[in-house]
Amino acid sequence: MIFWEQYLKSIGMEDSYEFYKEQSYDIPRFLSINPFMKRNNISGNDDVNVLRTANEIINLSQTHSNLKAEIESLQKLKIIIS
Repeated sequence: MIFWEQYLKSIGMEDSYEFYKEQSYDIPRFLSINPFMKRNNISGNDDVNVLRTANEIINLSQTHSNLKAEIESLQKLKIIIS
């Protein structure tokens, strides 16, 4: 592992090693994105955009849930005040 890390650093790919250290348990799931990318003619250069979009969707989903909870809270408050 030490040699692998040094090699990746020497070719300017230390981010790859950091990714491996953080995500090694989940690499099979990460690699399952490949068939989706092939089906949709997404090149390897666009994989970052695919992941960024997925992250934005997760963030939007969380924001939606938060707003929904806030609306429910405000509706309850409105009923109490009325």
